Amino acid sequence: MVVGVIHGNERLGLSVLGRLRGLAVPTGVDLWTVTTVNPDGLAADTRQNAHDVDLNRNWPGTWQPSSPGSATYGGPSAASEPETRAFRDFLLRLRPRTVVVFHSPLDAVDYSEGADPAVTRYLAKASGYPARTLGARPGSFTGWFNAQPWGGTAVTFEFAASATSEQLSRVTRSLVQLAAWRRG
Repeated sequence: MVVGVIHGNERLGLSVLGRLRGLAVPTGVDLWTVTTVNPDGLAADTRQNAHDVDLNRNWPGTWQPSSPGSATYGGPSAASEPETRAFRDFLLRLRPRTVVVFHSPLDAVDYSEGADPAVTRYLAKASGYPARTLGARPGSFTGWFNAQPWGGTAVTFEFAASATSEQLSRVTRSLVQLAAWRRG
């Protein structure tokens, strides 16, 4: 599964999804693409949803109280937002093996929050982006997903503030390669 946008103002993943949807999927792979889990933020070009909640700080497990009005406000409680609950319920039904979620501008494939290091290294090498530990974020999607009992792995892929067409194409190809590698 590939998630293009969780923060509405971090849109580079949409370009990857557009390219990815035009490619052949490797045999034996079910590839799911999710344009956004934050339609309000995407429409308004804001990090947060319509309730001013950062949906990447609203997930159970590591959620912590934070200040309303801050850029990383995680909401009044874990999974307080309908987008978080809907995506959580979808994932609990589907139980994907691998999820890649796009962000920017930290320019790395993230080792943090329980992602399988082998998946992180593979994606970094194939995409040409560095693998780094960016640190845990309370209430993050990847932290929640990587703690689930079915043993899937979610990786945060951080673009820089911008990306060239060649970089976007290389990242797209790396996702197809990752899917083929992970199907085994």
